[in-house]
Amino acid sequence: MSLLRVALECDEPVENGETLDDSVPEGDDQAFAGMAETVDEDFEHDAAMDVAAEAIYEYYDQLRGLIHSNAVTPAITALIIKGVNQQLGSVGLEAMSFPALESYCKASAEEQAGIALEGIGTTLKTLLFQDPVLNFKHFKDVILDSFRSIEGKLAKYENKTRQNKAEFEQKKGKLGPRIEINLHGLWYFFRTGQGQPQNLGAALSSDLAGSNYMLTKYPTDIIAAIEKLAATLSSGSAKDKAAIDALARKVEALKSPTELFDSHFMGNGKYFNVTSVVASRTPTQGSRLEQLGSSGFVQEKGSSGHGALKAATYMGGNLGARASVSLSKEITLSVQQLGEVFDAAQAYCDNVKHFVELESKFSAASAKLGDALRKLSESAQGRDREVVAVGDRIEAYAKLLMRAFQRPALQEAARSLRGSKYCNYLGLRGFNG
Repeated sequence: MSLLRVALECDEPVENGETLDDSVPEGDDQAFAGMAETVDEDFEHDAAMDVAAEAIYEYYDQLRGLIHSNAVTPAITALIIKGVNQQLGSVGLEAMSFPALESYCKASAEEQAGIALEGIGTTLKTLLFQDPVLNFKHFKDVILDSFRSIEGKLAKYENKTRQNKAEFEQKKGKLGPRIEINLHGLWYFFRTGQGQPQNLGAALSSDLAGSNYMLTKYPTDIIAAIEKLAATLSSGSAKDKAAIDALARKVEALKSPTELFDSHFMGNGKYFNVTSVVASRTPTQGSRLEQLGSSGFVQEKGSSGHGALKAATYMGGNLGARASVSLSKEITLSVQQLGEVFDAAQAYCDNVKHFVELESKFSAASAKLGDALRKLSESAQGRDREVVAVGDRIEAYAKLLMRAFQRPALQEAARSLRGSKYCNYLGLRGFNG
């Protein structure tokens, strides 16, 4: 790992004696942020599987058409098998082999192609028609694994916040009316795209409002959307094109993850740590149903320029020293305002705790959705390509809602825990001098 990468992943050094506790090591919040990436990997692999399956479906239709028109040759069959295997390899799956084709050297080209077609069809059943209940149970389990990790660390942050607030209550009588605090070593967190705020209290209130929305209101709305989709699917059928088209029209009346997110809480560099909250992609072309399944989600993004400043400061040198001095402005707080800093530290923890407590509701909602998708799949009579295509778009929307439950919430849980930590640092500096 490069020195720059280390610098970007480590917390800004603070004054000696201001670490919260050895039991809450620096870097916990980075580990939590990485959980969002881990969950994303599973969703992205699943999306790659869908793309591969669609390509293999094209090969299947092509080979079937050639057989029906008596236009197939051994060379064409071999090329199609090669194409299928390339798609399987792209998602880490084992290639198909057809030893039977070698032993049937006297078979006609159509018979050899028929053997290959059957093998491709079996592969498609594995890729396209997996049990949705098992599929969604996997996604649910991957997301909930991250909850358990956060929950174990959260208690430590809360305990230290309570201890520090209690110590502040004991010492506040000896503090003067105006407490001057230099943000050297702390500026990195308490900074937005507009720089260090002039009114720290107002900025903390605004930042906590975003934290609260992303960890309480929005994930609750996503759970409601998952439940609504499950109920909608339960009322429909995929027995034929007319039935699934009627169901699709009902699904199209629902909202995408980005539409469900209150745009008031979006913005570039809007939050501490120069954090942006933005849509992961712009709206796509196509039908409303296609847009729902490919509309993306809301995510948090850091600032590369801000990260470079942190790296420079962490690694030292003239640039780092100048950055630390110019960016760490002094603030003045009253005793009451200093107490509110510790309250903010607890509020960040409370928001994370609320998100963690949504585990059972999310688990139940995702189970309902998986069951509704399974019943919809079972209602299909045959494997009409157009019916399957609509079903795939509905499932893509379902998966996107699942993904939206952890984006941006897991990222925000990490940022909020960092917020709690840095509020403690600031509060300790205020009454320890």
